[in-house]
Amino acid sequence: MQRIVWALLPFILFGSSILQSVAAGANTSNVSDIYDIEPALSPSGDKIVFVSSREGSRDIWIMSSDGREKANLTSAFNKTLEFTPRWSFDGEYIGFMSIDEQDHSDIWIFSVMTGEARNITENIDDNAGQFSWSPNDLQIAFGVGDFLSQANIWITDIATQEMTMLTQTGVNTHPVWSSDGESISFFSGRTDIEVRLFNLADSTSSTLLDTEIGEYIWSPISNRIALTLKRPSIPIMFDVAIYQSGLDPSILTSGVEYIYVHSVAWSPDEQNLSFIAECASSSALFYISLDNLKLTDLTGCQNGRNAFPSWFPDGSRILFQSDRSGNNSIWTMNVGGTSATNLSDV
Repeated sequence: MQRIVWALLPFILFGSSILQSVAAGANTSNVSDIYDIEPALSPSGDKIVFVSSREGSRDIWIMSSDGREKANLTSAFNKTLEFTPRWSFDGEYIGFMSIDEQDHSDIWIFSVMTGEARNITENIDDNAGQFSWSPNDLQIAFGVGDFLSQANIWITDIATQEMTMLTQTGVNTHPVWSSDGESISFFSGRTDIEVRLFNLADSTSSTLLDTEIGEYIWSPISNRIALTLKRPSIPIMFDVAIYQSGLDPSILTSGVEYIYVHSVAWSPDEQNLSFIAECASSSALFYISLDNLKLTDLTGCQNGRNAFPSWFPDGSRILFQSDRSGNNSIWTMNVGGTSATNLSDV
């Protein structure tokens, strides 16, 4: 399972997931109102949770990893918008966000065992934003505020629902737990945005990254960070880089001439990184070997728009979203670029 979920463009109200989710739905309007987007693989690799409009509203769905046994988990949620499903590390819960008719956003958790859904931010008046599971699944970190002039990072205990505010001032968003569970990183600032690190042991925070980045994601094991870094010579372009404490970021894709790269994901063994490269009117799925920096183009720019890549636990396949067949659907593909399968049509 991917250790920490990536966070992109902190100045957008709810972050990358809602941005891409809304865009994905809009992209299918000239084909069909039915779409499957935002796939997330369970830690064991046997289940996939995703967002779907196949019953007329945007709900959280689940299916087996071969595309069978599809079920709507939030059919009882009336007149709400659900998005950003994320598995707990033990695979027992699925967290997701929900926006009601008053445009108020909350974070819910769904028990895979009992089918019970619980609103964990119902006692907060402000909007809840992007969230992250702790590695031990005992807590969730999330942002709270209007996300334009003020927002702070909170954590909540899953069992007791006790909440603690970690930051006090400014605009702080997109908390993500470090791989060792000892700290939480987050975007901070409105204009001069940096990534800060909150140490849970002594409740202090410090600057982690102050370069112009688009997103970052912690590695599954080694506490390294993969990120997208603005290219100095061409400001509209970003590169994939790796950061390790005490060292400057190491750029991996300086020779890739695409407009923008995003959606970086670690392979389970930390030997590869997958990412999406934006073409002129489409987007391609790549992965790069960290051993020899060999770049592999899995989809090419001729196969529509692709998004949300993640790796199966054995590292042999990649799960992703694509509109190559017309509608946005959930696909898998071998890392060699073969056996592309549309799971939405199964």
